[in-house]
Amino acid sequence: MLAELPTTLRPWLECLNFVAGIAVAIIGALALQQIRILKRDIFLRNSRGAKEKAIEYCSRYLNEYCEKSHPFVAEYIDAKLKWYCGPVGDFSYESLQPEHKESAKQRFCLPSWLSSMNELEAIAAAFMSGVADERLGFEIIGRTFCVGVQLNYDILAWSRRAKTHAYYENIVRLYKLWAPRLSAAELQESRKQIENELASKPQNQIVPIGCE
Repeated sequence: MLAELPTTLRPWLECLNFVAGIAVAIIGALALQQIRILKRDIFLRNSRGAKEKAIEYCSRYLNEYCEKSHPFVAEYIDAKLKWYCGPVGDFSYESLQPEHKESAKQRFCLPSWLSSMNELEAIAAAFMSGVADERLGFEIIGRTFCVGVQLNYDILAWSRRAKTHAYYENIVRLYKLWAPRLSAAELQESRKQIENELASKPQNQIVPIGCE
């Protein structure tokens, strides 16, 4: 097409075509840079939001979950039951050794454990779904979470004895994710500390009038 134009216009049109090509390349590069900036901004916003959620759910663990656990601990002590001290397996009912099944049944029958375990499941779901940053969550509550799951392994395994539904799946999955990050020595020491603290809790109670 340029060959059909007058010779005086051809050089100018060729120059304009060259400049237009450069302009398109520059505009494309700027657009690509803006896309990169937008992606980074979205990433930073999502990362910050996930960390904020992690702090929120860790606070929920340290307050609401622990508060709901107090009645269970008190009822557990009153019943003179022992914390689970066996091996941690695949969280199935079959993984419980025969000597632990009766204790698991007795602990399962205590009504106060359900509220705290449901709260823990909701917290674990936030980390497993990616809503909350699980790495930050691990730094804040990872050790106490894993030890708490170990101490209540028998209740979790007993509650999952039905084959139709795996209850507390998020707790199980989060434990399997976090536990390998902790050494066996760390877990054992933390478990001893928690057991000693629970054993040292005062067990005094008010006796009703006429029942002395």
